[in-house]
Amino acid sequence: MNYLDDSSLIFCIIGIPDDLKIQLIRAFTKSRSLTDSDRLKSRVEFIRTQIVIKDTKYDYFDLLLIDIVEYFARLQPGSFRDASGVIITFDKGDRTSFTSVAGLCQRFHIFIPRTPLALVGFITDNEEVVTTEGQSLATRLNASYYDIQPSDKEGIIAIFHDLASKVIFPEK
Repeated sequence: MNYLDDSSLIFCIIGIPDDLKIQLIRAFTKSRSLTDSDRLKSRVEFIRTQIVIKDTKYDYFDLLLIDIVEYFARLQPGSFRDASGVIITFDKGDRTSFTSVAGLCQRFHIFIPRTPLALVGFITDNEEVVTTEGQSLATRLNASYYDIQPSDKEGIIAIFHDLASKVIFPEK
């Protein structure tokens, strides 16, 4: 049941740890609203924004970001079947983060197998997960893989644009 029109996109964003995922959302939306300590109680936060994709019939697309708390995504992966795209983040400095995300990605992919997926590894000083491991997981899931610094706003914006382009132009 897709309740949005064809100029709208829905991206689910799941991440471990939560603070790096929030940095990614803030960098894209320039929003500071994701600081509420009650956020974990709500399980899901909705952020509306817009994204411009060239060579389309629209000047911009409405983008609904669904920030999902990781434990809720584990319990209800089928709840997000209407997602246009999914972004899953992990901390390359934390092997547990990667292992957790790997299991989550595989479960999510069962419920929404044709939905474009972006796997994002946040670069840290003491990396426990090498780039080839992230790339290998992304290949198994037919996903795009990105290594990025949490502070790289232009790179983060590029991830959202790449994923939106895959949704809008699936044949490319």
